Amino acid sequence: MYKIVWTVLLSATFFACQNLHNASFSADGVSFVLPNMWTIETIDSLGGSGFYVSCEKDTPDQYAFISFTILDGESEPTDAITAQEEAVRENPFFLQWRTRFIPPQTAQFAGFPAMKGGYYTTNADKNIRADVYCFVCGGKTLTFLQQGLLQDSLQHAQNRQDIEQQFKCQ
Repeated sequence: MYKIVWTVLLSATFFACQNLHNASFSADGVSFVLPNMWTIETIDSLGGSGFYVSCEKDTPDQYAFISFTILDGESEPTDAITAQEEAVRENPFFLQWRTRFIPPQTAQFAGFPAMKGGYYTTNADKNIRADVYCFVCGGKTLTFLQQGLLQDSLQHAQNRQDIEQQFKCQ
């Protein structure tokens, strides 16, 4: 009986720990590692001109989303921020919400000079915040978007810092 109980407990622990491994992405000189409990949901090639990677936090009690858009070639980060804002404005999903945009400002992402913008919005009585970082590295233009519940802003900041520590671009 004890052997069965221990076998079940060890198996459950093993499978639970498998979900805690950090997911990672590496392609075309860009790599990052996600914090625990995050998963990569989508990796799309952008017709040979880059990649789009979407990631979600794998817990039912939090809403959190991260994406990286990696485009070949160097573009002005301010233009990338403006394009992101226009995409939000044109998306019918956002039109039904009250959305307030954050003016772009200079920042850093993983030690790279960046422009940071974002927005606040409301959906189903939930306050949502998104931060958008655009920067150039390794001959590519990258956009990092992090969106989640406003009340979880401290956790989002920690997640971003964890990603920045592991981020590499050549």
